[in-house]
Amino acid sequence: MEVSEMVTDSDIDMEHLLFTKDSLIPTIAAIALTMILLSVTTIDFLPELNDTQVFTSETREWNVQFDTSTVDDDDDGHTFSHTEIWADDETKVVDFDFRELVIPEGKRIGYISVSIYPEEDTGISLNDPDWGCDSIGVSVMSDNSTLPAQWQDDRNILLGNDADCEVIPIFLQAYPFFYDDNSANMTAKNDYQAMIPWTEDGWGLGVFSLQIDIDVQSYGGQGVGIVDDDEEITITVDVVTFSGEVVEVE
Repeated sequence: MEVSEMVTDSDIDMEHLLFTKDSLIPTIAAIALTMILLSVTTIDFLPELNDTQVFTSETREWNVQFDTSTVDDDDDGHTFSHTEIWADDETKVVDFDFRELVIPEGKRIGYISVSIYPEEDTGISLNDPDWGCDSIGVSVMSDNSTLPAQWQDDRNILLGNDADCEVIPIFLQAYPFFYDDNSANMTAKNDYQAMIPWTEDGWGLGVFSLQIDIDVQSYGGQGVGIVDDDEEITITVDVVTFSGEVVEVE
């Protein structure tokens, strides 16, 4: 079976228009210009592609080693040390302003560690020395608006209580992903890029507020009466800072 093609007058006119003696040179010039533009675009793209391949191939493993220290302006072993007396059923809020701290150059705040020490056992009952321990409740009242930190970190301890004369610990992670394990592994093109995540300023600089509630165990029993109506509490605050040094993993 033969298949015939129908050629319209418009097809003939278009072919005639493109390839007549007068239009042949402009047509060839247009085609040549198109090819040149395609070539230039390809040439411009190749170096960028090559740079991407080089970057990927040159990305290396780095180990960031941390040096930690506690801010301690008066050489007492703590950033803050505060002792105060609470009356029975009294609630107080104690503020610690970290914005006033002198942070060593090149260091950032990693975390805040707090210890609440109750008064020593009163020893009201000789048969049960802990009978004389007062009940203490502690809660952190700050938030991200007053102290930029990692408030949702799983390691945080923001509440505590005790009635056994034991130390109450409080902990707040300030810098993201800094866990005081002395090092962190990073993937980066160079040591500068590897250090970028550990150079953010501002974390931990704010007001840290603790609310402390006291229920004094004041009654000493029949024939003894009221022997204690207040509680002396000592709060120590350790603001731990860090700096990093990058070492390439061989």
